[in-house]
Amino acid sequence: MSHNCKAIAFTCIDWRLHTQLEELLKEHYGVFDLCATAGAIKGLQDPSSQDFLLNQIETSVKLHSPETIVLTAHRDCGAYGGSGAYANKDGEFS
Repeated sequence: MSHNCKAIAFTCIDWRLHTQLEELLKEHYGVFDLCATAGAIKGLQDPSSQDFLLNQIETSVKLHSPETIVLTAHRDCGAYGGSGAYANKDGEFS
């Protein structure tokens, strides 16, 4: 039996995003692996969590052969200090 998926997606643990993001991912990829961590892509920049996230990709590839890696970020992410940690929107979005 094949258990392949089209993508592995990284998202923030923030519950406000889950329903809409999962609907969007289903629309674009059908089936996908989902990895939720605080700040999502922030973990790829942090040496203390890089290995964990790269291991998640490796495991997904080994078990489900995804074709795409989806990295997400969102406004007002608490893992980055929220919107208040930035002087303005441009600073938060860069």
